[in-house]
Amino acid sequence: MASANDHFGSMDSVRLSWHPQPTPRVDPTGKRGYSSLDEERDASEDPDTHIIDIPNSFHLSKRSRVSSPDSHHEGTALYTTENTILYHPKPVSAEAGRARFLENLVASEQPGRGGKQPNEYVSHWINSLEFQTRCWTSVPELPPASLKEEHRAQRSASAPVKMPPQMPPTPASTFGTPPIPPFSRGRSTISSNGKRDTESIEYRTGNLLQNRVTVESRHFVPQPDNIAQLLRDNARERPSPSPSETEIQMDDTLHDLKEFTAEFRVEEFFKGSNGILYVPAKQDVLQRDSRLQLKREAVPSNPQANSNIATPVPDTVYGYKHARAFTLEHMIQLEKIPGVGPANGQSLYFPFFVVEFKGHSGSMSAATSQCMGGSASCVTLAENLNSHIQRLRQAHRTCNLADIETAAYSLAVNGSEAKLYVTWKQEDGSFKMQKVSVHHIQEPGQYIELRKKVRNLLDWGRTARLRQIHELLDYIREN
Repeated sequence: MASANDHFGSMDSVRLSWHPQPTPRVDPTGKRGYSSLDEERDASEDPDTHIIDIPNSFHLSKRSRVSSPDSHHEGTALYTTENTILYHPKPVSAEAGRARFLENLVASEQPGRGGKQPNEYVSHWINSLEFQTRCWTSVPELPPASLKEEHRAQRSASAPVKMPPQMPPTPASTFGTPPIPPFSRGRSTISSNGKRDTESIEYRTGNLLQNRVTVESRHFVPQPDNIAQLLRDNARERPSPSPSETEIQMDDTLHDLKEFTAEFRVEEFFKGSNGILYVPAKQDVLQRDSRLQLKREAVPSNPQANSNIATPVPDTVYGYKHARAFTLEHMIQLEKIPGVGPANGQSLYFPFFVVEFKGHSGSMSAATSQCMGGSASCVTLAENLNSHIQRLRQAHRTCNLADIETAAYSLAVNGSEAKLYVTWKQEDGSFKMQKVSVHHIQEPGQYIELRKKVRNLLDWGRTARLRQIHELLDYIREN
């Protein structure tokens, strides 16, 4: 690489000259700059020129800009080996350019010379500005959805689902009530997948009713004899001691559920160590599961219905633990019965008690609708056993097996009240759910009454109901 000495020979130093910019003068033509080329050229010879000696060891740029002494470019510094003059850049005058533009405009548009009148030119100029404004502010029309689909690239099967575009708010939505998001679900609307929301009244009067699942909110309406007997057994007193009313009154956790309580707080209390919904022991035949979907085959269905019942996902459900409730021989016989199998992914068999929790903002009517679908599904699973008993009676005239009690219980509860229901299948094939009792759980006496009924129905499922199932399985094994 060439050094600085290669450019400047054997000089010991480089002389840089700087001169203040001469005062510009404006000539009549509008050009601003030096009055003459001689004045610009003589600037380098002015006695006020400042001379700066720079040692040769100063690293200059790789390639020096060297111009001929005769070069006279405005606003350009001349680098020479003898004398380098540095000028400030010459200011650009906007006034001069505008003046020349207006002079040319007036000269070209004077009347009588074939051009437009000044007022015509101004009008044309204003119209052009309005046209540009419309072009800037206008929004191009979007292509049809079909055209966009044709130009859209194919997405991979593993690509995440795209979220729907958020629509801008309408002018009317900027005042008053805020706009509803495009896919938000109201309590009485149809969800984005086309199904009715389980919290809407249309779900009960449409989906449930069309599939022949109804509810009777009056608990004093007469029931079938077997259901009436079942409810009498459920209301009997228990031999085991229950908490006293004083203990219930001193329960701060229960008291805190009264107002503004989230759903999970209600669930924690009822499932706690002092709650009503206890956890079955490891050796117990009962199994308690939470938020597991029941199999679709168990949901009641009417071929003539226009809509289906949503697959139940109970907050809590009690049934049988297959490894404890049935022997190996029983499990072999269960596989021979059509429609019999685990009710969920945790091998829960023949569920009979469904619980739905709600917080302070939840709807007890929605919980009732959920209980209708869940308890009717439990009845359907148990009815498969009675259907097999009917086949056995037709095949064996000596079969004296009684029908299994297939009724199921359900509970809708929040921080202040609890509603207990019973569901059964009627002779015409429809399902009916009837209210058993309503309990204000903040009242100690009613809380104790609810606890008694829940414990009694769990005992019924553990003993009398399971015993009937065992009798059927034993009969199948022996015959």
